[in-house]
Amino acid sequence: MPHRTDTARPEGTRTASIDQPTGPRKSATVAYDAAVPRAPWFAYVLVSVRTRRTYVGVTTDVVRRTRQHNGELAGGARSTRAGRPWRVGALHGPYATRGEAQSVEHALRRRRGLRRLDEFG
Repeated sequence: MPHRTDTARPEGTRTASIDQPTGPRKSATVAYDAAVPRAPWFAYVLVSVRTRRTYVGVTTDVVRRTRQHNGELAGGARSTRAGRPWRVGALHGPYATRGEAQSVEHALRRRRGLRRLDEFG
């Protein structure tokens, strides 16, 4: 938003904008113990039982995530509401990091429709 120059401001004040932060930048630091085992990540392809549409995502808990997409639990993606019910059509993983799973997800998203269910490698 551009600065307005026609309004009077008290001396010693300034106008802040989105590109001009007014305070110190806040950053979150997350501490974790490398010895604690992490849940593995999976890339999954859901298939709509009604419409044969597909949906690709990543998660650490495929059963919970499928239940969310089917509306049984809160948190499903808006784009999967219309195709309910969904079933898991393909599962890839486990992967050690979210980044690895997202790389596979990206490759799967480049495919269209039921081709996402074909052998991946």
